[in-house]
Amino acid sequence: SLLSLITTALVFSVIEKRESAIRGVYVKLDKSQGKGLISKKEIVNLISDELGFPIKGSKIAELPLDQFENILKRDNRIHECEIYIDKLNRMIISVHRTEPILRVENKRGEGYYLDQGGERIDLSNEGSIRVPIATGHIENFSMSFLKTKEKSSLYQVFDIAKRLHEDPQFLSPLVEQINIDENGKIVLVPKVGREKIVFGLYENVENKFYRLSEFYRRGLPKEGWNKYETLTLEYKDMVVGQKKI
Repeated sequence: SLLSLITTALVFSVIEKRESAIRGVYVKLDKSQGKGLISKKEIVNLISDELGFPIKGSKIAELPLDQFENILKRDNRIHECEIYIDKLNRMIISVHRTEPILRVENKRGEGYYLDQGGERIDLSNEGSIRVPIATGHIENFSMSFLKTKEKSSLYQVFDIAKRLHEDPQFLSPLVEQINIDENGKIVLVPKVGREKIVFGLYENVENKFYRLSEFYRRGLPKEGWNKYETLTLEYKDMVVGQKKI
C-alpha cells in the first residue's frame, strides 16, 4: 500500500541519515556576561577528548549526542547546552554560559568566580570577565558557605555582589571592588573617581545601600563628583563625606 511505501521510505531515509558523515562542527555561544569564560575550541575539545576520534567525518550513528550534552553540563562554566544535527549534516552545539557576578581574590592566593547561585567557577585562560572583584580577608571557598548561620566574609561579599548585580541601573555600574580588612570592615571602590566608600561591618545592608543610592543620585551631583575622598555609611541614617585636601 501507499502508507507502507511511505513508511519504508522514511525508515530508509533515517538509516541513510544515521550512516552519513558529519560535515562540520559549529558552536553557538550566547552573548552573556560569561563572554571569555570558555572558548568555542575548548567546548569542541571537551567532546572530542571524550570521543577519542575527530567529530568531523564520523558517522552520525557513532555520536551519542545526549552523552555529549552531559559532558558539557558537568563543566561549571556552562549553564545549559543543546546539541543537534542540522539538515546539512553539521553538528550544532548551542551553549548558554554560566554568568559570573563576582571574582574572588583572597589573601591566601585563592582565585575564582561565583555565579548568582553561589557556585564556584574556575578562572579562565581566555581572559578576565568584567565583574566586581572581592579582595582582602576572605576565607577559602566552601560548598556550604551559603548555608551556615553565621554570615562568613565570603557570604558577605557574595551578598553585596548579588545586590550590585540586581541593580543594573545604578549599583552595578558603580562598584569595581569589594575589600574586607582585618577587622571585618567592608570598603567599596567605585569604577569612576578616586573616592572610597566605607561600608563598615556587614549590618543594616539594605539601609546602607539605600542611603548610598540617594546620596549619589541627589547629593553628589550638587556637591561635585571629585569633591570627596571618602564616603562613610557606618553612621545611622546618614552619609558622611570626607573632603579632599
